[in-house]
Amino acid sequence: MPKQKLPIPFQQFTQLFPEAHAAYERLGGACHTAGPLEAKTRELIQLGMAIGIRSEGAVHAHVRKALEAGASPEEIRHAVLLGIPTLGWPRPWLPLPGSATSSNLVLGPASRRGSNGGWLVM
Repeated sequence: MPKQKLPIPFQQFTQLFPEAHAAYERLGGACHTAGPLEAKTRELIQLGMAIGIRSEGAVHAHVRKALEAGASPEEIRHAVLLGIPTLGWPRPWLPLPGSATSSNLVLGPASRRGSNGGWLVM
């Protein structure tokens, strides 16, 4: 998969506040290595959290990172499905654009999603 371009606000943050960005990256690294969870499990958990806060960019990023860590499309769809009992029925079906992103490759193109633009998990 081609490397995804970072969102413009994040690029601006890294340019304006390089020391804060470096600290943010260290914090993320420390959190990832602080416990026994494998990378795939960590990314699936972070995907669930991204869905919960409705962060489109984070959803795309964590689907991509979960795939890179060895998660299958079926495992990613299962992680999305697990959000229903906790977040409520419509929440895991965030509307995402129909571009050729890793999220769309795993969750299906926009044309196969529900009429409200949400994900149609197949």
